[in-house]
Amino acid sequence: MTDRLTSPEDIFQQFESRTNLERTTAHLRLYRLERMIDLLSRLGEPQGERPTVHLAGSKGKGSTAAYLTSLLVASGRTVGLYTSPHITSYRERFTIHRPPHIGNDDPAEADLRTYEDRILVEQGRRIWAVVESMIANDVPEDDLPTTFELLTALAFCYFPAVGCDWIVLETGLGGRLDATNVCHPIATIITRIELEHTDYLGDTRAAIAGEKAGIIKDRIPVILQPQHPEADPVFRRVAAERNAPVYPVEPLAPATPTTADDERPAVLLPGWAGAATVVPAMLGSVHRTNIAAALEAYRYLTTKGLITAATPEAIAQAVATTRLPGRGELIDDIILDGAHTVESAAALADTVARMLPVGTRIPVILGVVAGKNVEGIAGELARIASVFIVSRPGRFKPGDPVDVARRVAAAGHETILEESATQALAEARHRRGSAPHPIIVSGSFYMVAEIRRLVVS
Repeated sequence: MTDRLTSPEDIFQQFESRTNLERTTAHLRLYRLERMIDLLSRLGEPQGERPTVHLAGSKGKGSTAAYLTSLLVASGRTVGLYTSPHITSYRERFTIHRPPHIGNDDPAEADLRTYEDRILVEQGRRIWAVVESMIANDVPEDDLPTTFELLTALAFCYFPAVGCDWIVLETGLGGRLDATNVCHPIATIITRIELEHTDYLGDTRAAIAGEKAGIIKDRIPVILQPQHPEADPVFRRVAAERNAPVYPVEPLAPATPTTADDERPAVLLPGWAGAATVVPAMLGSVHRTNIAAALEAYRYLTTKGLITAATPEAIAQAVATTRLPGRGELIDDIILDGAHTVESAAALADTVARMLPVGTRIPVILGVVAGKNVEGIAGELARIASVFIVSRPGRFKPGDPVDVARRVAAAGHETILEESATQALAEARHRRGSAPHPIIVSGSFYMVAEIRRLVVS
């Protein structure tokens, strides 16, 4: 039956036929590692085949993972990067990053993307065959893998098969019960904790930190970003209990004098990395901390002899060119940022305010999925918003733009409801007029995805 699966899209569609907890507001009790452990056992334990760095956190883990991937590539490694959510296609969650001099050795497969897709399909069919066997043997429905578990198993199988010698792995939700938490990492990275997914993870930072701390393994180092006072003791306690050394991260210093490009202020790399001034491609001061965390992990790996350190010039180039869709991304006149917590919205507002003349306000296209702090997010973005154009953030997760618009308007902000992303973008451009200022798209990665499809050919 797997013969009909002939493309990555077929694989992802088949995986989506299983329970997809990313699309629901399911209770945390539905997340169980036993299903993942059983699936990987049937696949021959692929999660231990390549050295892995594992990341968890509320914000910044995707971009931190991307920076570390670029640094590993600068050292000549071929890296598989597994992230979520995707912006346009599930294919974005599985990216292969090769040094420039390394390609596919098979002359019959000159097109790397064709080669990568062929291997992905082969591994996807292999995984689905296991699911079919489980179904045929009357495995109970609750013990069959979910969509995210199948995707994560695909990462473990696909990356080694396609030629990766390192894996950088981002958790999906939480950490303790996340499907990725069956890996055997060389190091773990924990980014900043915010109040998010409170219906799953707990309604305090300490409770959320307890879930995220579940990725800390015995004697495996933890690269720890600066944390809220409620969260920091949780991580340090769990690390101590597991004899895991903690490597605290300090944000990189802004370069002085600063670059003239106010959209992307320069940062100063640490002395061991060459003390170069670098202008990151992604917007936002938060990347001073994300880059620092990636550099700290990279330094650990090089110090332990696990990889060979790249030249300072290569390190600077890696940092400067790292991009990730929807994370501080500037395309033409649109800033795309999937900020979906109050703290991340505040950081976005701070970044944009520095780009604009004092007192300038610009249109914000806002799409928020169910369960988020709509008033808090809008309240932070209101500092730079001339109007909120509320739209539907796709249909991947539940969302009610009518309710979001009502709540934003009730908070005292000028609000327009345009459920169509096309109409929302047209209205934002109309409201901005001829002013040489950007438009913001935020509130969720799913809203970013809707607008990004319209502006990226």
